[in-house]
Parts: sequence; C-alpha cells; structure tokens
Amino acid sequence: MEENFNKKPEQIVKKTSKQEPSTKMKKKKAKVAVITLSTIVVLFLGLQVYASTNGYGNVFFMIKNLITTGNPAGEQEIFSDKDITLSYKSIEVAEGLKIQANRLEVKDGKTKIYLSIKSESYNHLPLKYDISTTDNTGKLIKDKTRSMGIAPENDDDISYQEVITLDYEVGDNDIIVIKIIDVMDKELRTLEINLQTREITIKGEKDFEKISQIELKKYLSAFSLLNDKSNYTVSDNMIEIATKIQAIDNSKILLKRETINEIAKQIYGENAKFETKKDSQGKDVEVLKDMRVGTYETLDDTYDLMEHDREGKCLKIEDIEFENDIYTV
Repeated sequence: MEENFNKKPEQIVKKTSKQEPSTKMKKKKAKVAVITLSTIVVLFLGLQVYASTNGYGNVFFMIKNLITTGNPAGEQEIFSDKDITLSYKSIEVAEGLKIQANRLEVKDGKTKIYLSIKSESYNHLPLKYDISTTDNTGKLIKDKTRSMGIAPENDDDISYQEVITLDYEVGDNDIIVIKIIDVMDKELRTLEINLQTREITIKGEKDFEKISQIELKKYLSAFSLLNDKSNYTVSDNMIEIATKIQAIDNSKILLKRETINEIAKQIYGENAKFETKKDSQGKDVEVLKDMRVGTYETLDDTYDLMEHDREGKCLKIEDIEFENDIYTV
C-alpha cells in the first residue's frame, strides 16, 4: 500500500488497464454469448416442436428411436433358423416296426425331418418316404418328393435314425404329409405333422383280425348282470362284473381292492366313483363309493359281496362293428 502512495495517479491507472478488460469488451462478449445461447434454444425448441408433431414425447426419445433397430422378440425375430421338437412317442406303423418323428429343422432354404426307427426284423426295411406339404385347408403347396431310407447295419437290435431332407422351407402353418412305404412298396402309414396345432395324425389301414364269438359271449354274459336293477348300485355291479371277468381266464378270483379298482377303471372310466378310506395300516386308499351290497374289508384290503348268486347269459349277438380298434356290440 505504501508503494502505491509514492506513485503518480496515471501510473496506477495504466497498470489497472492492463489487468482487467474494458467495459466495452465485456458487453461485446456477453452479446455473443446471448446470441449463441438463443440460437441453441431456438434449435432445440424447433426440434422439440417437430418431435411433438410426429408423436414423440421429446427430441431425445425420437433420436433414440431413430438409432435403434426395434425390439425383436420371439423365435421368428431372433433366430435365423428353426429347430422344433416334434415327439418322442413311438408310432407303430407295422407289426414289429415303430417310428418316432423327433425333430424338424428349417435352415438355409431347406427342411430336415429326423426320424428314429426301431424294428424287430428286416421284413419292411429299408423304408421309403413320399413327402408333400399342404396348408391348413388341405391345399397342396409342394407336391410329393420321394426319399429313400437307409439300409441299417446288421444288428440284433435294429435301431437307427433317418434324416429326410426337403429342398424348401416349410411354413409355421403348414402340414407335412409323410407316407411311409416298405421295401415291397406296401404303404404302411401316413403321418400328418401339423405345425400350427402341433399335432401328428396317423392315417392308414390296419390288418383286421377276426375274434372268437364264443369268447366274446363269455364277456358279454358278465355284463348282462347290468340288466338286474334290484338293490344293486353301480359300485356293486363293478365288483361282481370284475370278479366274473377274472373267472373267464383264471381259475383263481382275486377280490383285492387294487385289482377290482383297476378293472372298474378300464370298464367304466370316469364313471367309476371312489372315496378315500384308511386301510389296516392307516394309509389312505381308494375305495369304490356308494356300495350297498358290497363291502370293503379293511383287514385284508379286499372287497366282499354278500350275495354271489346272480348269473347272466348272452344268448345272441344281434350286431357288431369294429372302428378305431373298438368293437361296438
């Protein structure tokens, strides 16, 4: 401070002018800053109005949409090919010959169908396949293509895999029709693989075998007890019919609860009604419901009928039909 007192006023002013910018320069820079900021604001507001008129909430969301490639989801969007598991259940196409339609692979303009073959002999081998493709209305998309199967190696357990290749891609709603033909050109079965409903339908004819009228009458005689409505419930009839069915093929009749229940379920299906009771060990077991004549013996885990004097006889079979492996009499 003492040093400034000894100096002239013009020297102090001169020194100050070197350290700080002039007021005019400050105003000029401020004006440039205001103009630049105004330009940015105008640009931003302009983009914001454009974004809003085009349905976007703000300009940044619009830009985000412009640089993204969408939101792919699902097999068609994500995968460049298809690998569809069909079934691992065996389909009997001839006696001793079973086929599994395992997988379907669609890639690079081609379709591959993977089949697993298991046979007890070489009687039908090697197999041939006629493949065609239709839409859901049955309209033909691709005409049949003949594919020759492989000759399996000599083995006691004939089990191998076939791969059928089609030179086109099947669609998601298509039906692949595979006609299976044996080595003697006999048509065995036709498989229809519906890719939309994910169902495999088996078509064809099965060799019909005649049955014994004498043996059938024995079974119908057991069911003739249903004509007797006196004092017997459905469960009572189940027990007695199951008992008489056992007597047809066996000299020993079992009244075991599990045996009777199994026969009742085979005959009556969902119409067989059960309730839960305790056996001699305190375990919950299924017992036929609403018995009037029959009883459940807890100690032996068996059924018992108080009366066994009913007999029935099938005199004549008026009519009989066979369809879908079911005899209707």
